[in-house]
Amino acid sequence: MASEASSVGFYICGALLLMVWALKIPVLLRRRHDTLLRAACLLLFAAGQLMFLIVLYLVAQAVAMMAASTLCWRWSREVGGSLRAGPRILAPAYLIIVSYDVIRLIAVAARRTGHDLGYLDDRVSVHLAAPACLLGALGFAVPLLGPRLAENASSVRQFRQLAPLWQTVRDVPTPGAVRASLPWWRTPPAILLTGRKTAIYDAILALAPYCDSKVREAAYCAALRHGEEEHRAAAAADAAVIAVAAATAVDGSSPAARRPHLPHPPTRPEQDLIPLSRALTSPVVQQLRQRPTPSQKAATYE
Repeated sequence: MASEASSVGFYICGALLLMVWALKIPVLLRRRHDTLLRAACLLLFAAGQLMFLIVLYLVAQAVAMMAASTLCWRWSREVGGSLRAGPRILAPAYLIIVSYDVIRLIAVAARRTGHDLGYLDDRVSVHLAAPACLLGALGFAVPLLGPRLAENASSVRQFRQLAPLWQTVRDVPTPGAVRASLPWWRTPPAILLTGRKTAIYDAILALAPYCDSKVREAAYCAALRHGEEEHRAAAAADAAVIAVAAATAVDGSSPAARRPHLPHPPTRPEQDLIPLSRALTSPVVQQLRQRPTPSQKAATYE
């Protein structure tokens, strides 16, 4: 009974495919130069003749999947990142489909020659469908989701790298600047990073009256003596100025009591905030941060 039902379903599918092919004939006559439509009609006709052209169908699918796998490997060499991962995942998926077609061809050939290799259809080929579908879905999903995930990961990494700098300036009063607290569980990482950078820049601008040029010169020379390169020494000098100025501003000292300050605060491009944050953990900056502020000195003398 199961075999008869399977045969009836086989003929019904073939009849439906032939019906679709017949409906496409008028369109094909109007668009005779449409190569893609001609190929589609040919495949529909071949699939409709499954009883006679099943071998041709399997061979055509195997050739198409082999060509697709080859193209995926070729294209993967011309792109990078998640765009490269997509074709390289699709290539083995297409090869699995080729293996499926080969196994089915062997079973069909055995049946035509009077041999019984039905277990290839029932037990072997069916186990290739799930891996092919899974790899195919991943191959199309990775190029779509990969760039967004990479961007979020980069934002989270930069957000964490800015933590030392934010801990230094978070208590600095910033008149005229509004600090909005963004809930991390529903805010995109890129928005959190932008808000963090904006708050840091506002604090650095507010520290302009407290920035001492002599602190920068001392930190720069000390960093060079420790063997740092010039760009690292400059970052350490700016970090020292910000650290000392932040401690003074938070301590409540008046800017007028300070020595002549820098004409401009040590503002940096966005990509230089991370080296500035890393420089806050350098020995030079740590030594300068341990020095007492003017109000602390006054309290000691009192």
